[in-house]
Amino acid sequence: MIDVLVPEEQEGTKAVVRAWLKQVGDRVEENDPLVELETDKVAMEVPAPAAGVLREILLHSNDDAIPGAILGRIAPVAEIGTDGSPAKAGAQAPLKTAAMPPPGPRPSPGNEGANVTNPSVTS
Repeated sequence: MIDVLVPEEQEGTKAVVRAWLKQVGDRVEENDPLVELETDKVAMEVPAPAAGVLREILLHSNDDAIPGAILGRIAPVAEIGTDGSPAKAGAQAPLKTAAMPPPGPRPSPGNEGANVTNPSVTS
């Protein structure tokens, strides 16, 4: 996941989240405007730091947005499927595994065919 952060450098002393321009589940491109912040001096838009899908909003309208705070999170393109849903881990081609022998007792090497039920008995 990629964090969307409140810019470290902003005009004004305090920023507040005004409105999200995208909703959770929306696909975004790098530099798309995501959220509007307002300070006592200026209103500004925070762009998407990467392409992907907006997965989480952590600061909502009227929340204080201190510099460096996490506004939301984006799942990068590499982590999303073609339909926009999260890619499933291991969804690639199935791994080939060697066939395992069935469970149970195995004969000891060199004793194939010998009577191993009671080796001390002689005829």
